[in-house]
Amino acid sequence: MKRWLLSFAVVAVATIACSSGPPAAPPKSTATTSPAQPPRADSIYFVLVDRFANGDRANDGETDIEDPHGWHGGDLAGLIQHLDDIADMGFARIWLSPVFETRDSKWHDYGAYHGYWTYDLGKVHDRFGTRADLTKLGYELERRGMSFMLDMVLNHVGYDAPLVTQRKDWFHHNGTITDWNDKVQLQTHDVHGLPDLAQENPEVFEFLVERSLGWLELPGLSGFRLDAVKHIGSSFWASYAQRLHATNDEFELLGEVYTGAPAELAHHLRSGFDLVFDFPLHFAMVDVFCKSKSPQALAAVLSADSVY
Repeated sequence: MKRWLLSFAVVAVATIACSSGPPAAPPKSTATTSPAQPPRADSIYFVLVDRFANGDRANDGETDIEDPHGWHGGDLAGLIQHLDDIADMGFARIWLSPVFETRDSKWHDYGAYHGYWTYDLGKVHDRFGTRADLTKLGYELERRGMSFMLDMVLNHVGYDAPLVTQRKDWFHHNGTITDWNDKVQLQTHDVHGLPDLAQENPEVFEFLVERSLGWLELPGLSGFRLDAVKHIGSSFWASYAQRLHATNDEFELLGEVYTGAPAELAHHLRSGFDLVFDFPLHFAMVDVFCKSKSPQALAAVLSADSVY
């Protein structure tokens, strides 16, 4: 498979970093036909599902759209209703925030609406919808010549996820990361207190692979966006990628490697990822356009393209 660097996303991220205004509300759907021109193959639209559109009031539960830390009611049904809007903007793929089972109530005044405090990677959280909704989403995207990516969180689980008490031996118990420059801490300590899975444990590895493979049969699913890549060892990622690519060699793995080091991105591309976010370019753009640094910072990072 070809290895690519995902740089289009960091343009939007860098622009947002310079902006002080609130994000715009999702547009109302007015399109009735598929877009006349095919979408670009390298364009991805990110959807934070709970914040996008509410298509099914029946699954809302307790919501408060005035609370920035609470649930707002967005769901897969709402996303499906706005697919033509996204297609008309020229996007070929949609990257969903995690839609898996998670905590319903707040944890110390903070909500789990974002999906990154997962409970069970094998189930869709009922606030977002059902597996049938994901299937419908996939078929609707295929009909438009589009696809989607699921966001998989393999580094940790939610603060009080049932798995923490059910399988204590599946976790590192080393406390929260205190030195973010210490590679050992990055891979064996908790990210902001989130229980850190011990991926080197064969049982944990098989569990994560099994949960991942369980989604590959969905129509329209073209890849995973993989969270917190640098917090998991490279040997895990290499084995994980091998297992998924053995099932579908066209399935793409997009890694969130939060680093400004081109060599580190190159390392992860070699270990099995098909795509990585271009954070070196992102950081350079923020420095130049938001912090008035010399444009030479952009030239320097672009000259490193050959590394990764």
